Amino acid sequence: MTERAEATVIIAAYNPRLDWLLGAVDSAQAQTVPVEIVVVDDGSDTPVVDLPDGVRLVRHEKNLGIAAAYNTGIRLMTTPYFVRLDQDDIPAPEKIEVQLAALHAFGASCCCHSFYALDANDNSYAIIRPPPLWFTDWRKALCQWCCFGSSTPMIARTALEAVKIEEGVYFDPGFHYGQDWELWLRLAARYEWIYIDTPLSARREQDTLTSRIQADPQLHARKLIEDIRICAKYGSAS
Repeated sequence: MTERAEATVIIAAYNPRLDWLLGAVDSAQAQTVPVEIVVVDDGSDTPVVDLPDGVRLVRHEKNLGIAAAYNTGIRLMTTPYFVRLDQDDIPAPEKIEVQLAALHAFGASCCCHSFYALDANDNSYAIIRPPPLWFTDWRKALCQWCCFGSSTPMIARTALEAVKIEEGVYFDPGFHYGQDWELWLRLAARYEWIYIDTPLSARREQDTLTSRIQADPQLHARKLIEDIRICAKYGSAS
């Protein structure tokens, strides 16, 4: 009998680098526990095709943005736990098994972990961590900056349902760059985050959306405006 998946890995893709996308899918399939994998093609100019067997592929007819893509994926989930995986991230094989164990052990709904930063040659050069371990007020930390990597959290579906904006909307589509940070803060208002101080994934730092934002003054300004909106909305509650 095939063991039932307990977590869903969702990958949003818009004009992706095919080698990175396939690498992300491969790393999801290589997890030490069974997972459900959903790829959302967010209206790519050349549609994503020919993914490995066992991967569910859905497509938006036009580009709706990262938030909408992940909302689509979450609506299709059939498991209790959500894991976001960006195409430029590489999870360790034990990532999901470790996170499930942590959530079950603490009776928690949200957890995250540290990760390796990779250079242009996919060599790790740093371990990226949230605030020091003595800093346990995640709500306050998150009000200062987005201190979790986008692909590091695991979140219970019940928690996503509890903080959703409206039916089927979990990530706020009003944000183009800060949708992760805003959702993490919404969750932190109601749930404790469990932090695992072990790098369970690696993130490429070159030729990514983050690097393009940092290099483009207009994109950087737009992101800064979103950051200000988020700080204004949640900062007073810190």
